[in-house]
Amino acid sequence: PGLIALMLACEWITPEAWDLPGRTVPATHGAEAFLARLIELEAAHPAGDPMVVFGWHAQFHGELHREDLDAVSADRPIVLWQRSFHELRCNGPALGWLAADEGAAWDPHVDLEKGRLWESGMVWGLRTLYPHLAGDGRLGALLGEVVEMVHRGGVTTIADAGWAMAGHDEYLETLLEVHGGDSVPFRQYLIPAPGRYRGEYGARAADKMAEHAGRATDRIRFLDAGKYFADGAFIAQLMQLGPPGYIDG
Repeated sequence: PGLIALMLACEWITPEAWDLPGRTVPATHGAEAFLARLIELEAAHPAGDPMVVFGWHAQFHGELHREDLDAVSADRPIVLWQRSFHELRCNGPALGWLAADEGAAWDPHVDLEKGRLWESGMVWGLRTLYPHLAGDGRLGALLGEVVEMVHRGGVTTIADAGWAMAGHDEYLETLLEVHGGDSVPFRQYLIPAPGRYRGEYGARAADKMAEHAGRATDRIRFLDAGKYFADGAFIAQLMQLGPPGYIDG
């Protein structure tokens, strides 16, 4: 739910059509159609506000790099959030907004020339993206939209592997408030990412995981398991494979 909430705060240009709370998204295929829609969204976006767009994928929309996005706007930060979530494509202003040059100094997953941040590079960008999209009290409203989507789909159980992309305490408080009531028609399982806990809490990570699990309710439950990251996302084709590799493209 946390990931979907963050995506709902973005503009969407996707290869499939979506019926989202408060808006519909048409299917978009091909680089020309994608860029045309991106130009439309940029023209309608509030002046001076960075624009984050979810749904781009090279297999559906062609390769897009920094120079392509600079041609849409050389002033406004524009970030394309890849359909698998594991990669960002940025124009020049967006690289500055995300302090990508600082990340590139130590992370090989930041390519300033192409405007590309992926895997750990995407996590670097998330430090700026998360508060921009879900900060200042917006997270609760976004999680409310997730309730609507899950209910509409008739789903009764969901899970969040590696829950809380930033701030476990704050996220859990908001989640319990929005998703913990008897009126919520589904249950969910939260699976921690120990690496994120260590990054936030250091030596107290195990104690904090136990503390959070102790706040389980009938609606929000914790699994005694963990999510670990060993490779890239297969949907983004960032997972590294030996021969024959990705045989379907």
